[in-house]
Amino acid sequence: MVLLGEQERLLASESSFINATGANLRETDYGTLTVPTGGAILVFRCIVNMSVSGTATVNLYLAMGGATYWVVPSLSTSGDNELTGYIYLAAGTYANVTFHLNSSADFALTSIKAGLALFNDLTYSAYASRSPETNFATTAPAARATPIGATAKSTVIVQVFANSASADATLNNVGDTDATGLKILVDSAQVDWTQRYHPSGGVGVSGYLVLVVNAGSSHNIQLARQDTGYTFSDIYASIINCPWLLTDTVGFPVQSLSLTQESTIYVTAEPLFSDPATKAVYAGKVRCCSFGAAADYYSSEVGTGILIFSYKFDSVDVSTVGVVAALGFGGCISYVGADLV
Repeated sequence: MVLLGEQERLLASESSFINATGANLRETDYGTLTVPTGGAILVFRCIVNMSVSGTATVNLYLAMGGATYWVVPSLSTSGDNELTGYIYLAAGTYANVTFHLNSSADFALTSIKAGLALFNDLTYSAYASRSPETNFATTAPAARATPIGATAKSTVIVQVFANSASADATLNNVGDTDATGLKILVDSAQVDWTQRYHPSGGVGVSGYLVLVVNAGSSHNIQLARQDTGYTFSDIYASIINCPWLLTDTVGFPVQSLSLTQESTIYVTAEPLFSDPATKAVYAGKVRCCSFGAAADYYSSEVGTGILIFSYKFDSVDVSTVGVVAALGFGGCISYVGADLV
């Protein structure tokens, strides 16, 4: 047998920038972040503590060089609340990296972990403007041979922050008519946001769109005003295009396994910016009349933390039902490999 493996999450190139705990880290200036040539993904995980009982909305926002890059609103409950996110940053230096809370009453930012992550097959772009009516293209990484087969699909994540002087901006889905709205179009057709946040407190709005596209395909993303008379003071968009990022829909970047019968496949899935309880890796194929994962897949690993999945195709024909699937938005595929017979 021959073991072939490939690290898709480039752990040797990752770097930690902030690892802080304290009574309240709100407004702390963490200095200058240097992003290497080619850019990187900034991943962050924060803990916000609410000291009173009940629920309330607090908004965590990331600022660098005096500009706001991302807002994470949350309906918080008494005690510790985890707020996470990630965006692409172009190569360069970013001064005065600070995490803010829009409300200091009853809230404290007690933990910040942030750093830079890189992957194989990663393309990205960033866009900043006051006028959204501009197309910006994203091209999925080309299909590439891996130890288990060629990549065929890629995950696109478009993350957007927008603000206006009147602090009443919104993100519009298909059919919404808010004059203060920002809508998102893919290849000239408006689509719904996967998630959108309209926090109170005048710190802007944020949201993201998740797509799965074919390897090597190109797409135009456009942010457009519902009413061209409305003015946004700031818009920042981050586009990450990578096959190894998980979504909340079952899928896998390698659609057809290039393995011989009785080979064993290995897949490692792990947290990236969050650790979803729904993270899973499967081997098998969805039936014509599905009775759920237990009746569709021959083997599975489901749970939090690092999932190390393996399956030997002995009694199952690898050429016809050799399909691997995974899900868990916030996680990633970090390693693929195979023992080839």
